[in-house]
Amino acid sequence: MVAVLRPPDSRRFVFETLVLDRKTVGQVARSIGVSQRAVLFALVFAALFDLDGPAGKKRMTSLYSVLDRGHQMTRDSFIRMRMLQTGFGRANGPKALIRSVNAALQKAEKADTGLQQEISAASVALHRRLEKLLPGLYSEKIFSFIPFDMVVGLIPPHRLGGALTERLLEPVYCGTTTPGLVSCVIVPNRRTFTFGLYINAGRSGRLAAVASKLAEVAR
Repeated sequence: MVAVLRPPDSRRFVFETLVLDRKTVGQVARSIGVSQRAVLFALVFAALFDLDGPAGKKRMTSLYSVLDRGHQMTRDSFIRMRMLQTGFGRANGPKALIRSVNAALQKAEKADTGLQQEISAASVALHRRLEKLLPGLYSEKIFSFIPFDMVVGLIPPHRLGGALTERLLEPVYCGTTTPGLVSCVIVPNRRTFTFGLYINAGRSGRLAAVASKLAEVAR
């Protein structure tokens, strides 16, 4: 019902990339006592939603990727990854945001049983089957409705050997695009992290601006 009644998304989306030094991310993570993933996610949330200050969104929700521990009821044989959804609140400053993101990730993953993804996948599959039987009930707005603010993924370190990577050149970039959905895919490289963003044009350049001040957080 919400998907049918909501107004069309009028935002203009653009693609954007960024390369960030791994050494700097590691220094910040060690100085605060958190995971590097928390630092990376906090950077994205600060850039896109201003969660590191009083002017930002009070709370946002994100779907994010984690490695599959193998306890789901059904599991893809090739992609050992699952998606979790959780909320992240506004914090007072970069360090506070990084700590808050780290705590939110730990809490979500501690409580996860894999059931959330199973229910989500089953419901999407059901709607797609119904759409084939009753196409008149489903418009493009239905399948473009996203009940969270963004998707952020940290791709597991890619294998740097074997035939498929024989001519691999770094940095490696990944990305995703769903109409109307803000997304960011982060890829670990040997010496860098790369970001592939699909974002509101009004936020273009924000991640680079926030990342340029990252080294100051470790001081």
